[in-house]
Amino acid sequence: MTTIPILTLLIATPALGALLIAFLKSTQHAAIRAIALATSLLTFAEFVYAWFTFQRGVPGLQFVETHAWIPAWNVNYALGADGISLVMVGLITFLVPFLVAYMWHTEHHMRGLAMSLLGMQAPLIGVFLANDLVLFYLFFEVMLIPTWLAIGAFGTEDRVRAAMKFFVYTLVGGFSFLAGIIYIWVNTGSFNIAQLHGAGLPLAVQTPVFWLFFLAFAIKLPLMPFHTWQASAYASAPIPIAVLLAAVMGKVGAYGFIRLNVGLLPQAAEQQATLAGTLAVLGIIIGAMIAAAQKDLKRLIAYSSLAHLGFIALGIFAATNVSVAGAIIQMVNHGITTAALLMLVGWLVLHSGTNRIDDHGGIFSKAPVLGGIFLYTVMASIAVPGLNGFPGEFSIMVGSYGVLPRLTAVAATGVILAAVYFLWAYQRAFFGPVRGASEHMGDLTGPQRYLVYPLVILMLIFGLYPAPLFDVVNPAVDHLLGATAPAATQMAPEQPTEGN
Repeated sequence: MTTIPILTLLIATPALGALLIAFLKSTQHAAIRAIALATSLLTFAEFVYAWFTFQRGVPGLQFVETHAWIPAWNVNYALGADGISLVMVGLITFLVPFLVAYMWHTEHHMRGLAMSLLGMQAPLIGVFLANDLVLFYLFFEVMLIPTWLAIGAFGTEDRVRAAMKFFVYTLVGGFSFLAGIIYIWVNTGSFNIAQLHGAGLPLAVQTPVFWLFFLAFAIKLPLMPFHTWQASAYASAPIPIAVLLAAVMGKVGAYGFIRLNVGLLPQAAEQQATLAGTLAVLGIIIGAMIAAAQKDLKRLIAYSSLAHLGFIALGIFAATNVSVAGAIIQMVNHGITTAALLMLVGWLVLHSGTNRIDDHGGIFSKAPVLGGIFLYTVMASIAVPGLNGFPGEFSIMVGSYGVLPRLTAVAATGVILAAVYFLWAYQRAFFGPVRGASEHMGDLTGPQRYLVYPLVILMLIFGLYPAPLFDVVNPAVDHLLGATAPAATQMAPEQPTEGN
């Protein structure tokens, strides 16, 4: 195993890049771009090193780093990565260089946006690598600051209100999370996540902590009914920030559910599976219905994310090996498709001035490349077989049915609803006679096409051959569930635990 502190480097590199940019003048656009791109590419190179050094099939954490931080309270700077952590860090480090390139020609607020982007990346990576609850909490809260500033200072529309709503919601979640951490420490004297796995916490301790953690992660995901900050934040945020919000930050909530709610508190998670699954399914159905009523594409994508994240939450709380692995794969694939959709919407606004559906008509005849890639990405998002939305969503439903059969059956209708609202919106804006803002718009430029093509290729690769992701994720899921929740993971399909 490597002795290089690769996990610390993954966190420190974007943080250092943001710090360097802070010392530049706002007019030094070339230097800002160069530092942001070099930093993001170096971080991705560090991930590639970790990916190829990571030992497949080995249970537990790898690249472990542990240093005493506050010895009196048993708080440590503790990092570690398993397959679950690794694929999520891969998603972040892969996307950020594309987002830097996306805003390459931006001059207005370039320094602030670059600092916010890298300032978000560092704690996002840190959350997925933290092996100490206090360190997890620190990263969980720090990511709030650059996100809030980016929305409030550089956003569009009702940005100040959207930023404050985001701040208040996530602050409440942070306090709830902190209360749960303190409750665990009072009862165990430990903050070490790996040590707490399988420690057999009494149910009397697990239940209150479960709900404190649940509130924090349900807000971050977001899960119905804690979702009302989401659409305004997505709509107001600049496209690069919106991509990290939708593609990655929401996954922090799902990761918390996996690592802490299910991993540390298996008995409470099993007891509350039906209630948590019900909230997830409500998000799928209601999110789809609200998405169908949206007037602009950015908000439609926001509410479609609410529905897709509901599928992920359902798979997590079903707590079978298949459903949890499917949820993790879907976290990665949803991040890829959502990033592509938001970038395409950003370019649509750049070329036409608006993303309102009713302001367009016949986009496909004016911009066939934009129209074709957008349709392809929609097909991936609605889980058409052969594209990347299918393997994770299918695994979630197969793995969840034996534990939560009725909820899974209801959730399956969300696949149909997703096709309805996405294709209906596409038909109105992209087909028919050319009208409105579409009359004078152009197609994607060469650089824009080449920027989205890698995402398009990944949608096909992970749709046809998802094995590389499953090979990394499955051993970590087996270890986490096998050590903490054997009753849930070994339950046969004919023994559902869903309520009557």
